Amino acid sequence: MNATPRQLRKVSRVPVTTVGAWLRRARTHRKLSQEAVASAIGVSQRLVSRWENGESRVPREHLVSILRHHRIPRHRWLDVLLLPQGTSA
Repeated sequence: MNATPRQLRKVSRVPVTTVGAWLRRARTHRKLSQEAVASAIGVSQRLVSRWENGESRVPREHLVSILRHHRIPRHRWLDVLLLPQGTSA
């Protein structure tokens, strides 16, 4: 499912406090499973779960892949990239 610009604006207005919370919000807004996101970026479902729960940090290259997968406009990337990460694991 491709998000419309209106849907993207709606997601980006919702305040989130961590990268993991943003990942979960974006994924559920698009009605995607963790497995679908994991498959799209080449990681395991368990790793996506750990990122969303703040159990593990999201490497920047994977975060960029997720932003591209969700078709988030580049001018919004810093909003996500500057959020605090979970704990190191």
